[in-house]
Amino acid sequence: MNSEKPLVYILDDDPDFLAIFQLMLAKLGFETKTFMKEPEFIEGIKKQKPGLCFIDINLHGFASGYPLVQSLHKKYGKELTLFVVSAQSGSVAISHAVELGATDYILKPVDSTILASKLQKFFITEGTREESLSFLEHPQGIEARLILDLKVVEVDELGIGFESDHLLSKGSVFYLKEDSFEFLKGAGDQLMSVSSNEAAPGNVFRGYAEFGSASEELLLKVRTWIQNNR
Repeated sequence: MNSEKPLVYILDDDPDFLAIFQLMLAKLGFETKTFMKEPEFIEGIKKQKPGLCFIDINLHGFASGYPLVQSLHKKYGKELTLFVVSAQSGSVAISHAVELGATDYILKPVDSTILASKLQKFFITEGTREESLSFLEHPQGIEARLILDLKVVEVDELGIGFESDHLLSKGSVFYLKEDSFEFLKGAGDQLMSVSSNEAAPGNVFRGYAEFGSASEELLLKVRTWIQNNR
């Protein structure tokens, strides 16, 4: 194993949090550099790319960390692992950051055990092994079914527009039950693929899902339904 400590950058405008978080990461076996201003943080990345970055979502104001996450993800992609740090536990704030390119998140106040468990996905150090949560592996796996309530707000020949309390990222697939709509009666459950999603007012997510394989029968049912409900 490489004896060099993984380098981590922290961008936050709270000096007290920086001091505590830097000490916490040092105990887990990481070398850290802290920044309180965005330009210095960006310049630091240009000079020496870290293994991982922590970015405060509300840096110098509400939601001001989102554009930075988006621009860094656009420039570096998977080459730069981005964690967002937030005192907000709401799913919308966190999921929006992930949608913009954040790899993961950590909530304030930071729990050292949860932090170690999340970091161990990327770097295994003596500190993360000692602190991380232990999981029981199931040799045969566990099958599970997740049921989500979606509010359909529009229908066209290609798919549906929907609102949900949960983030369904691009590429996610789900089944639209046959008994959900009149036009699906007789066509069977439909496999849907999410092609877009964004945060919307009211702590919800708005997205669009396309029909996985629209048969002529389904298209005819959809067209008839749309014409009858205009």
